[in-house]
Amino acid sequence: MVEIGTGKHSPIAMLLSVICPGLGQLYLLKIRKAFILFLAAAMAVFIIYINSMPVYNFSDLWRWGATTEKSYLIWQFKNGNQLKFSPIWYFKLSGYIQLLGTWLYGVIDGWKGLQLYKRRKG
Repeated sequence: MVEIGTGKHSPIAMLLSVICPGLGQLYLLKIRKAFILFLAAAMAVFIIYINSMPVYNFSDLWRWGATTEKSYLIWQFKNGNQLKFSPIWYFKLSGYIQLLGTWLYGVIDGWKGLQLYKRRKG
């Protein structure tokens, strides 16, 4: 049997995860989990940002309700058709929920540290 991990809590990893989701996992050398947490947090921030359009200052990210009736042109096709994006406030809410969930999961997982488990040699 091979023992892996310390089985102890890691306050350093927890504090790093408080700063940015994934940093604590990177500290614990859980590279794949760190990448997934950072990517999920980045996607949440992107969802929040695009559904806050137009963004002129930081307080625009906290604005609720219908932001504007304006649609933003994404792509113009050769035949004259257009692909447009309209910000929706409840998508922004889902982005905040995703960011909070990712952040909490990263902090709790960082606190758990490297858990002790046994692997059979075979």
